[in-house]
Amino acid sequence: MVVTQHLRCAVGAPVAKILRQTYGADRRLSYAGLAWYRGDAFEMDMTLPRALVQESSPALIAPGLRAKKA
Repeated sequence: MVVTQHLRCAVGAPVAKILRQTYGADRRLSYAGLAWYRGDAFEMDMTLPRALVQESSPALIAPGLRAKKA
């Protein structure tokens, strides 16, 4: 209810919940943010460096696309 009131949308309307986290080289959390957006006014387009995605979340890379170990 609180989120729908702040976003001025109906209960049950689509919303986007975005959690951002950035970690430093020492793997300590350096930034965290949480935001809610109305679903009818939200569009997200982003590109992440492949090395970053492979290092932090290898499960997100399709098995056929993973670098083969020598």
